[in-house]
Amino acid sequence: MSNSFGQFLSATNALITTVDTVVDGLAENQREREYPTFNEYFDQVADGADPDVNSWSVVETGGLVTVENANVDAPGYAKCTNAGGVGNDAIFYSKDKKFFALKNGVTSLSMITRVKLNWFDTTAGMTMAFGFVTNDLTPTQADDFSLFANKPATILVSSGLAYACTGQLAQELDLLDTWVADNTYYEFEIKITAVAVEFIIDGITRRTHTTQVPVSIWQMVFASRGVQAQIDILECEYIKIRGT
Repeated sequence: MSNSFGQFLSATNALITTVDTVVDGLAENQREREYPTFNEYFDQVADGADPDVNSWSVVETGGLVTVENANVDAPGYAKCTNAGGVGNDAIFYSKDKKFFALKNGVTSLSMITRVKLNWFDTTAGMTMAFGFVTNDLTPTQADDFSLFANKPATILVSSGLAYACTGQLAQELDLLDTWVADNTYYEFEIKITAVAVEFIIDGITRRTHTTQVPVSIWQMVFASRGVQAQIDILECEYIKIRGT
C-alpha cells in the first residue's frame, strides 16, 4: 500500500511539473504574440555582404556597410565605416520602415544591442549613432539621428565623446563618456516608456531622460558619419527588440 501511494505521489508531482511547463510555454508564446520582438545576429548572409535584405536597408554615400562573419570562432557583426570627409556616411536601418511603438498594451520598448564605437575623429561634429528614430524619416544622412524633429532615442558620438540623446520639442543630451570608451564592446539598452528614456550600459542604468521623451512610432538605425579625414567605425554583434 505504502509503495503504491508513493508511486501515485511521484506520478502526480510529475504531472504537475508537466502542466506548469506547458502553462509557462503558453504564457511565453502569448507574450511573444502580444508584444514586439525582433532578433538579429548577422549570421544569415555571406561574409562581406550587406545585412540581410529582408530586414535592413542600406545607405552608402561614400561609406561602407558590411557584415563580417568569416571567423567561425567569433560572432559575426555588422560594420558601418565612413570614408572620411563630410557626407561620406554608412547607414543601415529597418527594412520597409519596420516599426515599433507604445501601442496595443505595450508600455515599454527596448533596443538591446552589443556595439563597439571605434572613433578616430575627435573634431567637432557627430561621427556615429544608433538607436530609434521616427518611422516618418527616410534616412539619407547620419545627421538625421540626432535632430529632435526626428524623435530620437539614440546613443551618439560627437567630438570623441559618447552621449545619450533624446528629442521631442528640443534635443536633450547627456554625456556617457564615464562609461563608454573608444574601441570597446558594450551591451547597450535604450528603453522607452511614456514618461522616460533609460540608457542602460552592461545592465546598469547610466542616464534617464524625462524632459524630452519622444512620442512616435520608431524604426532602428545604425550609422557612421564622415566629418574630417579620419575614418570612424561602428560594429554591432546583435540587436534585440523587446516590448512589455
